[in-house]
Amino acid sequence: MNLSLNAIASMVINSTFAGLKAKTNIPLSIDQVKDEIAALRSRLIKEQIKSGDNNYEGLYVKIPCIPLTCRDMGECCDVPSGTMALGGKVPKLFDQLISNKKAIRYAGSPNMFKPFRILSGTEYIYASNSPLIGNAPAVYFDNSENVWVFNPPTPDMDLLSVIVIPEDPNDLKNYACCAASDDDPYPVPGWMVDTITGKLINDYIRYYTMNQQQNNTQSAEEQTMRPQIQSGNNQ
Repeated sequence: MNLSLNAIASMVINSTFAGLKAKTNIPLSIDQVKDEIAALRSRLIKEQIKSGDNNYEGLYVKIPCIPLTCRDMGECCDVPSGTMALGGKVPKLFDQLISNKKAIRYAGSPNMFKPFRILSGTEYIYASNSPLIGNAPAVYFDNSENVWVFNPPTPDMDLLSVIVIPEDPNDLKNYACCAASDDDPYPVPGWMVDTITGKLINDYIRYYTMNQQQNNTQSAEEQTMRPQIQSGNNQ
């Protein structure tokens, strides 16, 4: 099971203080560390995509309640204005993983029993009358944080369930059904936790050690430059 974001951040902070080997009052907040964990996670995933490594286990999250409404696809896609379809908002996904469909493990009915076909490229343009798709439900994820549903199984469908790799897991807090908190399992595999914590701990220790050395040097220089008060009687 994945560690929580709070647990990972606490590991970084505790190891940083232990590595400094001194009671150093440093302005290292848990919120700052959590932001840097999220940023480094995103960077490592982009590096993984670039390397061609397709093992994304541990990065997916489930959102069982994407609200759907009838919207104009012309606002985002290469179709005439007034082309209506069921649409919803999803977290920002990695563009490269949308195009090869690796960003989406599941999209379909909220009960997770019926996966819909995932469209790519320009397939969405022909989704309603394609002989390959027929009347089968299908979804299309664009690069503007939208998901579109074609041939919904019921005319009153108003929720979509997805399992995706978000760029920033904090986006899950925008969905009431997720009840996401920083104490929940964080979507980052064990090897990535080791890489993230190792880098942040080393960076923090190096930064605060150098900062302390600079402060000590500055204090010594100030002591040297301070006027000396001579003792004894003036002649």
